[in-house]
Amino acid sequence: MAITLKADKQGLTIGDRARVKKSWTALSTAWCHEANVSVSTLKRFRERKAIQKDAFIAICAAVGIQDWQRVVCRALDDVSVLRRNYRQSKRIIAEEVLSNLSSLDARLDFVEQVFSEHSSADSKSSAEKEADHLLETDSEQVLSQYPLKLEANVSIIQILMEVEA
Repeated sequence: MAITLKADKQGLTIGDRARVKKSWTALSTAWCHEANVSVSTLKRFRERKAIQKDAFIAICAAVGIQDWQRVVCRALDDVSVLRRNYRQSKRIIAEEVLSNLSSLDARLDFVEQVFSEHSSADSKSSAEKEADHLLETDSEQVLSQYPLKLEANVSIIQILMEVEA
């Protein structure tokens, strides 16, 4: 897909000032010829509609505007804004997953601790009773995710490193 640009209101004013210095009309054929664009392309430029980047730069250069970036519309749908939003979304998701993994780590550590301090069934402490309850309710889910814990943490760290780049 070709990169397209459009002029903003202030940029169009800059272009008009430069055009007037050359004594050209808004849709001058001399301007089109100098920029090597069609009248319809120049008209779209003047209407602040998107045109191909090379045509946009040529239209600016034809009236003596070398700094064409000053003329470009900095709309909310600008690629840089989209990239920033993507990175922010990725960071939020990564932080949420890390938070969930931390909770899972704590639950697994608790279950591990209870099993290592195993005592007789008759004298169960409240911690052991809580561990039994945890194991009864979702032990398969917790323990089935245990081997993935390290791999998931590594993936999240990679995502965060990519976001920082």
